[in-house]
Amino acid sequence: MLFLMALIIAFVLGCTVARLAVVVGIRHKLRTIFCLIILAEGAALTAASIFEIVFYRPSFNGEVLLMLGFLMGIHNATSTQLSNGRVRSTHITGTLTDAGIALGSWIFAHTSHAVHLETDDRRFFQKVLHTHLTTVFSFLSGCIAGLLLFKVYGFNAMVGLGIFLMLVALTAIAITVQRTRRSLY
Repeated sequence: MLFLMALIIAFVLGCTVARLAVVVGIRHKLRTIFCLIILAEGAALTAASIFEIVFYRPSFNGEVLLMLGFLMGIHNATSTQLSNGRVRSTHITGTLTDAGIALGSWIFAHTSHAVHLETDDRRFFQKVLHTHLTTVFSFLSGCIAGLLLFKVYGFNAMVGLGIFLMLVALTAIAITVQRTRRSLY
């Protein structure tokens, strides 16, 4: 029970750290704040995975689980803030609820003869539905791929995922800097 509470606290701390980073980044007009958070997340995931590869003990792996809970909090809070609350990457039930609501709105918009529904409204409902279904599909396929990769490669797979996150973040930072012709700050 104590460890479960520690996992929840780690998740909430991750959310808190992500929010503080975003607030500070926005206050300082740091265009790449979300990328920098993902970069840090990738580095932490890589470090935690390497730690687990080197110091693995079959009896207890609590330290890596706490770190992963913290990183899940960071990731969820970052994606939620980036999408203005439309995407919650670690809470699939909320996303499924949102997808159901969006599907109902889309069906109503396409079957109703209500004059007040403009083409823009119908496109909006379709876009929202598409976003939620993409999130659900990505979540489920990511779960399956993650399970299979971890089963075959163990924490080596997580090192690869951490490096992938860092590459995505660095690419986005480079594109942003190039487009704005500004430094990171």
